[in-house]
Amino acid sequence: MAQPHKYNRRHGPDFWVRSLTWFVAIGWLLLVAVFILLDKAKPVTRDLFDRWLNTPGPFRNSWDEQIVHVIFYCVLTGFIVSSAGIFVNKKRHRRIGDEWRWSLFFVLIVSFIGIITYLF
Repeated sequence: MAQPHKYNRRHGPDFWVRSLTWFVAIGWLLLVAVFILLDKAKPVTRDLFDRWLNTPGPFRNSWDEQIVHVIFYCVLTGFIVSSAGIFVNKKRHRRIGDEWRWSLFFVLIVSFIGIITYLF
């Protein structure tokens, strides 16, 4: 007996598939924010030109703790967003045409490294 013709019941991407784009965008925005904040939080030391020109400046020998805490929360949020995105991607990855969003894995790994670095 012949099997009935199976047709594609999808009429385009649903809400969850479209939300993957937002998960990726939010993850990358958080990652860019983390790198900008890292530049602001790092210690400011005197370089060759500062010593040569004897410039008085706001030099710090330690990290700015307030910005480091903001960085931690950005990294933690990035970890949660990318984990949720990977979960949605896994649930919606059933057909041949479906694809993995590898950017979510990258944001997850970088966020995990950031969390571990902060805690230890």
